[in-house]
Amino acid sequence: MSNLNRSSNRLNNWDYASCAYYYVTICVAKHRLLLSNIQVRLDGRETAYTVSLTTIGSCIQRALDETVERFEQVHVPKYVIMPNHIHMIIAISRPGVTLGRIVGYFKSTATRYVHGLSPDIELWQRNYHEHVIRDGNDFERIWNYIGENPRKWTADKYHEGTRLDRPVGAALAPPDAPPGA
Repeated sequence: MSNLNRSSNRLNNWDYASCAYYYVTICVAKHRLLLSNIQVRLDGRETAYTVSLTTIGSCIQRALDETVERFEQVHVPKYVIMPNHIHMIIAISRPGVTLGRIVGYFKSTATRYVHGLSPDIELWQRNYHEHVIRDGNDFERIWNYIGENPRKWTADKYHEGTRLDRPVGAALAPPDAPPGA
């Protein structure tokens, strides 16, 4: 596929170093289930969904923490590390750094940590999805979407055929590997 056919989802005439909230989604290359497992637990009438990070997911968490420390004008008030993607709200409180630079730093830091475990893993898809959060209603809708994402995992088109009860770290094996590999 030619890169010339890629369309941009960026807003025209928007300064991505502006003080704003941004909704960002970054996907794992080939939609592989590397970052976490969704644990489903029935507790009486309630169903609890818990995100359990894999070893690679812990690297992603560490990279996110480092990114927030690196850029003092950046805050991530809400995020979820799903099996094959991460959703987050990135807040830029002062001008001086672009959203692209923040995401680039995060992705390269995460890749460096993951390659320390396994140098051959292709971690991320080339780009990322972003959305400028325009008002309080938009913020609330996205906040809730991120919070509800684990309970919607079984409906994700990349979920089919995955096991929800894989032990933490099992995502290091290819998705088609036999259980316990």
